[in-house]
Amino acid sequence: MAPKTEILLEIYARFRSAILSGGGDGFVPPESKGPSCIKKPGFFAALALLFCLVLIAPASAREWHIDRFYTQMSVAPDGVVDVTERLDVVLDGVFHGIYRDIPIEYPGPHSSKYTLFLTVTGVTDGAGNDLKYDSTTQHGYRHLTIYIPDAVNATRTVEIHYTVTNAVRWFDDHDELYWNVTGYWQVPIDSASTHIVFPANAKGELRAQAFTGQYGSRAQDANVQVGDNAVSVATYGPLSEREGLTADVYIPKGVLTQPSSPTAGHLVPAIPPEARLWEEAAADVMIASVVVIVVWRSLWRDIAFWMALILSSAIQLAVVHAWVQRAGELSRSAGKLATFLGTALFFAIYSCIRLLRRNFYGEGSSESR
Repeated sequence: MAPKTEILLEIYARFRSAILSGGGDGFVPPESKGPSCIKKPGFFAALALLFCLVLIAPASAREWHIDRFYTQMSVAPDGVVDVTERLDVVLDGVFHGIYRDIPIEYPGPHSSKYTLFLTVTGVTDGAGNDLKYDSTTQHGYRHLTIYIPDAVNATRTVEIHYTVTNAVRWFDDHDELYWNVTGYWQVPIDSASTHIVFPANAKGELRAQAFTGQYGSRAQDANVQVGDNAVSVATYGPLSEREGLTADVYIPKGVLTQPSSPTAGHLVPAIPPEARLWEEAAADVMIASVVVIVVWRSLWRDIAFWMALILSSAIQLAVVHAWVQRAGELSRSAGKLATFLGTALFFAIYSCIRLLRRNFYGEGSSESR
């Protein structure tokens, strides 16, 4: 063996011995002097690791907050609301974007809920340039993933534009705009405000109040100003994590015209989030079941086929439901994977049933012939 190879093997053997011995004296010559802690290479390794952590921790630390959250809203005569949110975000560290969860499920009468018909029309930066974003619906929120380029130790402005066709609630003696301005963020908001403009015939007819704090709070730590046909609301101080600002505007009858189409202006009961998750999971199970039934229709007369199909569908339903509950909703690729999972489960269970039947009853073996 070459001398260099022997030397490398010797170094490796002693290094491995030192590690396995918990940092013993494997690397320390017997004649070396000094404190016992210095004789242990484990001490140097720990010290080097601690030094690296001290250097890396400040560099990897990231935090951000919203310096200003301002919403401009315009209410059309038919109750359709056009919304522009302007967020000034302060990013400390390296970021690729932010998330925005817009509440779209609100409490209704008799413990019911209703869902807003919200359409995102665009996301831009402070200069009006389009920003890339992804939009999904998750657990009563419109979840936006907004990508911000060059977001490193910087302050950036994000503007979100969307319309809501059924934001106004229609009652017999009045109408109401009850609007969660900010939602509930995982980061603090230094200041939050909104300016809501109504049709000109609302002059002198509006009344308003505002609420601040966590969900369900009745605190009113905000300034409310009612103008001729507009309402302005602004917080007195910052909002902590999971605290929000809500504006509640009373609108007399006759200011707005209630649409005749149920989907345009009425409140539509929301499907409970848990039911929606089961629906999505059941759809994937149905697709997998149809694939199995159609492709392997030659096995319809075999009782093992139907037993395996029922068992695999039940297992797939539970697994996919848990998957959807965790992810919010499944992407196209994840849906394909869920269908493949159902098919694989069917084959596994069908094979097990056939094997058990063969072992217990001898079906298909030479003894049964």
